[in-house]
Amino acid sequence: MLGTIYTRLTRETIFEAFDKRIARAIGMEDYRPERDGHFFHDSVSQHPAYIMFLSARDLARFGLLYLNDGMWAGQQVIPSSWVRESTKRWSDASFGLGYVYMWWDLPSGLGLGGDGFAALGYRGQAVLVIPSERLVVTQTADRN
Repeated sequence: MLGTIYTRLTRETIFEAFDKRIARAIGMEDYRPERDGHFFHDSVSQHPAYIMFLSARDLARFGLLYLNDGMWAGQQVIPSSWVRESTKRWSDASFGLGYVYMWWDLPSGLGLGGDGFAALGYRGQAVLVIPSERLVVTQTADRN
């Protein structure tokens, strides 16, 4: 639903906005909105899912952007207040995880060296951020 709201209010697609406001700003090398952005319609919702296929290095850049409170090369790409707000636990989920704004809050008991957060995407794509260790880990998936 968020993608539908955003598109109606701004008249640009999620993929165009991501390209213009984030991908270019942080030097993503592989992301192409026309190639890597897809809509997925499912019978359970009138709102499409907005799926992005990011390379490991582009996904790592996105994680690093969040690790650095939205700052990239001296430029505030995402407001630091949004980074903190969007990665703070708002609800509890299974296995001790918490859910926030499209991120999962990871408890310190997972043995990762401290608290962290992760974005878990379509078909196994993931980025894990552990601020206390200054660590970003990515996983990509087969696009087929």
